[in-house]
Amino acid sequence: MLKVENIWAHFGDFFLKDISFSLEKGRHLAIVGPTGAGKTSLMEVIAGVRPLTKGKIYLNGKDITNLPPHKRNIAMLYQHLSLFPHYTVRGNIEYPLRWRRGNHEDVEDLARKLYIDHLLERRIHDLSGGEKQRVALARALIVKPDVLILDEPFSAIDVVTKEQIIETIKYIQELFQLSTIIITHSPEEAYTLSDYIAIIKNGMLVKMGKKEDVWKNPEDIWFARMTGIKNIIPIEKSHLLGIDVPNDNASAYTHIGIPPDSLCIEGNVQPIIGTVKEVVHFPHFTEVIADLGGLSLICRLAGKQSPQRGGDITLYIHPDKILMLKEA
Repeated sequence: MLKVENIWAHFGDFFLKDISFSLEKGRHLAIVGPTGAGKTSLMEVIAGVRPLTKGKIYLNGKDITNLPPHKRNIAMLYQHLSLFPHYTVRGNIEYPLRWRRGNHEDVEDLARKLYIDHLLERRIHDLSGGEKQRVALARALIVKPDVLILDEPFSAIDVVTKEQIIETIKYIQELFQLSTIIITHSPEEAYTLSDYIAIIKNGMLVKMGKKEDVWKNPEDIWFARMTGIKNIIPIEKSHLLGIDVPNDNASAYTHIGIPPDSLCIEGNVQPIIGTVKEVVHFPHFTEVIADLGGLSLICRLAGKQSPQRGGDITLYIHPDKILMLKEA
């Protein structure tokens, strides 16, 4: 188990503030947050790359707070990979063994598990983007880490390679039975690769929980938008939807959120009549922008349904699909 207790750290004018969480062995955590939130800085503190001001870090019950990085048994893979172009694939994978003796993976066996055994004598510049990712993963796994940290693993790769790397990471998670922490801007990536999601903003851990709970229950506008909730409406305008939302000045809620796929064109609740402003076709669904007279709604329709621009559209919103959101 990885356990982080009351971590404080500062780097110039930026602070990590009183962060605590634990991650069981073999479980997977995604750290989500905007650029500059402190995601990578926190992981570097855990990996021992950056110092902390106060707090404790434990791994499998052992206090590793003051250990150097190579003695923590935590591997961190940065988004830029940092592979050595003048080394072969084998040389890159073996590189960490210069500082870590004792128990480690066999190079040939590890390469075979990651389907790069035929590349061992190749130079890095001869590899594709996906192959480079696998080499970097092999280099991180060679020392048999207890925790593998992946910093924005999909930030600079194309869609096809991204899908391949997602499959590779899920395969690694199952095969090696190690804990993983994935830093990402994308809640979708977080949901796909994690058991838990943690949200970091301004150096603070603002929420952490099971991925289903965090994904389905966004508490503020920022995370609601991140999860694809495009209809975010001030409470004072909710009456335009025929929805009676109490506007209590003492409440922290300022907006309501409606997922595009929770709006439908058939239903047994009070209908909303609008005009079709725009129709956008995607491979597996259609998005319709409807004007309700001073308010626009985005509706996602399955299949090939295609209302006509300028025509009327009748929408239904089920009350249990409406989310209450805070400003931040």
